[in-house]
Amino acid sequence: MKIKCKVCKTRVVPQRESTVDVRKMLFSKPLYCDVMDCPKCGCQIALGIRETGVVHADEKGKVEE
Repeated sequence: MKIKCKVCKTRVVPQRESTVDVRKMLFSKPLYCDVMDCPKCGCQIALGIRETGVVHADEKGKVEE
């Protein structure tokens, strides 16, 4: 499956060797995703976002982890 770079529109086939795990802080909650560098322009292409887990809330709205 080819992925298209959003900057230079180059179509790239992702290789496992060229992907990196990245942790970003978004609204004080960590976001984990796999990224790779575009071979033409060098920008990062996000391949997929990883979910960290399931958060449950009780009847009163308190969050249980």
